[in-house]
Amino acid sequence: MSEANELGFNRFYRYDFAVTQVLTDPSLQSKYHGITVSAHILCYTPTSTIQLLNQTGKPFFVDPMTFAFARDPEVISRNGKLRRSYAKLIAKYGGPFLKCASGSPLSPSDFKKRRGELDDDVILNSCERILSFQKEGCKPIADFSKYEKLLRKGVVVRPVSPSFLVAPYFFARSCEEDWYAISLRFAILARNLKGDKELYPVICVSRDMLWNEAQISRILIDYRDFDGYIIWVDNLDEKNVQTKELDGLRLLISGLSKYGKPVYSLYGGYLCDLLGKLGLAGYSSGVCYGEKRSVDAIGGGAGNRYYVPRSHLKISDGSANEFLSHSPNNLNYMCDCPTCASIRNDISSSSGPKEYTDRFFHEMGFLGYRKHFVEVKSQEATSLEAMSGSQVLDMLDKDIQALIRIDPFPDFPDELTPSHLRVWRMLFSSSDKP
Repeated sequence: MSEANELGFNRFYRYDFAVTQVLTDPSLQSKYHGITVSAHILCYTPTSTIQLLNQTGKPFFVDPMTFAFARDPEVISRNGKLRRSYAKLIAKYGGPFLKCASGSPLSPSDFKKRRGELDDDVILNSCERILSFQKEGCKPIADFSKYEKLLRKGVVVRPVSPSFLVAPYFFARSCEEDWYAISLRFAILARNLKGDKELYPVICVSRDMLWNEAQISRILIDYRDFDGYIIWVDNLDEKNVQTKELDGLRLLISGLSKYGKPVYSLYGGYLCDLLGKLGLAGYSSGVCYGEKRSVDAIGGGAGNRYYVPRSHLKISDGSANEFLSHSPNNLNYMCDCPTCASIRNDISSSSGPKEYTDRFFHEMGFLGYRKHFVEVKSQEATSLEAMSGSQVLDMLDKDIQALIRIDPFPDFPDELTPSHLRVWRMLFSSSDKP
């Protein structure tokens, strides 16, 4: 059994350079479990990545990002040119991936023989290089001058190793598609190369597959006998998830969890926290962004967003200011997590709502939004841990009523309406609808 499974429900935050101060903040170290490292980031900035992993001492895994090489070249480009991080990763992966350096995406034929059957030699060779990068990519830097600078700063860089390996994977719209068969074969052959590490396949599928029980049943049969699982439903928007998709997601997670191995979601938000009550072992996201992602997304990151605890969603900083400053009643929805409380302590309680919120968001700053996010997500997880299904329903009903009581204001964001909460609660009660 893996370390992650033994530790219960685990939240991983995806590393990028902008959130280094958040991930290494001593006050936040107990508020998240681990770190997700994108392979192209590790390949392009190994020194800073390995330094961060040393500083935090957190469990981590490497997302091999292989799906991106089978999508439109724009996914791995910027201003029409291949991103240098992906160019370096292509060189590491070699084999069929080399064609992507000239702007051509991978196709299923790259992993087939002339007669159309899968080419195990090509797939196996690719597996070896990709898994080797995950195993060896986090060794101490060889450049002595860089290492000497770190030593002068008091940073000792030691080799670190991922908690588990991740099989190469590609996106499939259905189980009948070539990319589904190729991903499955990659996972099966990678299993023979894992050594003393556990290996998790990524089941990267379309939202349409959640509507089809036969497709889900096939996935459950095809992906038995692995050490754990990572699921990624392409562009699944938790705010707008439909009840049928929710049923499919629950069926997929509960079916995989019956194998007795951890099941993670590669992206997620509070819906995934709720799914933790139904078999999900944890999930990954960016720090205050990236709760959902399309396989065809270009770029990443986001502007400042304020996470609203009652809604369990984020809204823009401008919308948050307008919301909280609109009335004394709305001001009561302001968070009291340690980050927010420390800012509020320095603001006079006699200030009017507009003055109060203007000062609050002025002081929040880039790091404040993200620290607030990590702290509230930790509070949510702690609260959910001890709840029964009926208590979760009660909690969601209270949140629904709280959102209903918000005083309306111009440009009222959908995130502050309770429609998504009404859908989410169906996870625990299919018949009782508020």
